[in-house]
Amino acid sequence: MDTLAANYGDIELIQSQTRSVDKHWTKIGDIDRKLIGATVLVRGRIHSSRKQSNTLAFLILREQMSTVQAVASLGDHVSRQMIKFMLNVTNESIVDIRA
Repeated sequence: MDTLAANYGDIELIQSQTRSVDKHWTKIGDIDRKLIGATVLVRGRIHSSRKQSNTLAFLILREQMSTVQAVASLGDHVSRQMIKFMLNVTNESIVDIRA
């Protein structure tokens, strides 16, 4: 059993970022060094994904013309099952990531 299963999976689609008044969204194009150490919530399309090992995976997320690389590594908030799940999400899928 994955004790971190609540951290990932299929969720109901939020139709509009403006309807989510309880969430503060960060545009991918606005991510820069000023946000180091901060928690951000982004929504983007998976441009590509790559498995580095059973404990490390990379996603390239795209929002309009901006991209950012997301890294998931086995640890306190990421399980092996989560890495496996995220690598099985198809390209062009819309994902929300809190990091």
